[in-house]
Amino acid sequence: MKEIRKTGKIGDSALRSGIRRGEIINLERKDVDLISRIIKLVPDRTKKDKFKRIPIHKDLIPFFETKVHNLLSDRVFLKNGDPLKAGDFKHPWRLAIQGMDQRLRLHDVRAVFITNCRRSGIPESVLQAIVGHVDRMRPITQRYGRVSDQELLDAIDKLVTDHGSTEVLTCVNG
Repeated sequence: MKEIRKTGKIGDSALRSGIRRGEIINLERKDVDLISRIIKLVPDRTKKDKFKRIPIHKDLIPFFETKVHNLLSDRVFLKNGDPLKAGDFKHPWRLAIQGMDQRLRLHDVRAVFITNCRRSGIPESVLQAIVGHVDRMRPITQRYGRVSDQELLDAIDKLVTDHGSTEVLTCVNG
């Protein structure tokens, strides 16, 4: 499979953070702390209805600096000055995956992100904290061992996205 390389700022943000589409759509400037390099999401804006911390990859800092200082909107990602809607991803995404399996979805970038984290040597517990996968069946030492902001930053700074091709399994509807 070819690599997903030119995905635009939304795709680049997903590829380097594992952030979900809904979290991108609703991301506000107040959520982005550039000093700590952590995106902090409140439960009502996450899939699992839990607080979530997403470290900001060093390659994304210049992008977020320009977006967070934009005084036109509280939202980070806009289309023609308006907040994003789910359908706004279709055309840019089709361009990003041109020549590839057209069943790929923006959500599939999370699979690539997780694969790249594994290949970059990021510990599973830290990866789970970044992507927001909470496993209640984990041993008690893992469940109560909170991953620190510094561990998140150390992990995201180790992330390498050019490990070569990544096989992504796509689902066929119907």
